[in-house]
Amino acid sequence: YGQYEKAAELLSQIPDYVRVLVIPGNHDFTRKALPQPPIPKEQAQPLFDLGTVTFLANPAMVSLHKVHFQLFHGQSLEDLAGLVPAARHDYPEVLMEYLIYVRHLSPF
Repeated sequence: YGQYEKAAELLSQIPDYVRVLVIPGNHDFTRKALPQPPIPKEQAQPLFDLGTVTFLANPAMVSLHKVHFQLFHGQSLEDLAGLVPAARHDYPEVLMEYLIYVRHLSPF
């Protein structure tokens, strides 16, 4: 759980008026299947103690200042990298455009 302590150390440098949104990924203490639930409090207590961090599921829909968008960790980008023409690991935007095109976050 050292990653959460280090993350809390770094995030504590952000001013208190800034809210931080956290979604789980493939290295977090949640299930790997989508949708992933928020990171449990008992696993990431140092982050919860900051009081400025909001934990969400993966994927998550959020609205900030009337702008709606989706948060997604993007584990499926690794799977897509070898299957989508013109896709490369150093150009993730090609893969993200493909996800928008097929209207699916994890098509394979």
